[in-house]
Amino acid sequence: MHGDELRPIAEDAHELREGLDAAAYHALNASESAASTLEPAGLLATGAALSRAATRYKEKANGLSQDCQDIEEHLGFTVSSHAAAEQDIAAQMQRQEGDLDPYGELFRTMTGGRASGPPPAPVIPDVTSLIGLDN
Repeated sequence: MHGDELRPIAEDAHELREGLDAAAYHALNASESAASTLEPAGLLATGAALSRAATRYKEKANGLSQDCQDIEEHLGFTVSSHAAAEQDIAAQMQRQEGDLDPYGELFRTMTGGRASGPPPAPVIPDVTSLIGLDN
C-alpha cells in the first residue's frame, strides 16, 4: 500500500481515538454518578453492579483508545519509513544511471581502459585460395 492510502487510515484512527476519549468519559462519569446514587438508596447490588460495569467499560475504552493510538503511530511510521526508503532507492538509481549501458563493462575492460565504441569486428581470412576457387 502507498502512503496516500495509509494516511487516511491513520487519520481515522486518530479521530476515533479523540472521539472515543470524549464520549467514553462522558458515559463513564454518568455511570459512576448513577452507581453512587443507587448505593445509598438501598439498591446496593444494582449500584455495585453498575460500578463494576463502569470500571470494565473504562478498561475496554482505554484499551480501544490505546489500540487506535498504536494503529495511528504504526501507520505514521510506516508511511515515513517507506517514503525515506523510496527516496534512497531513487537516489541509488540516479547514481547507477550511467552504469546501465550494456557495453559499459565491455568498454572498460578494453585495452586503454576507456570506452571508445563497440569492439572491432573480427578479421575473417580469405579462404577462397585454399579451396581452389581463385581465378
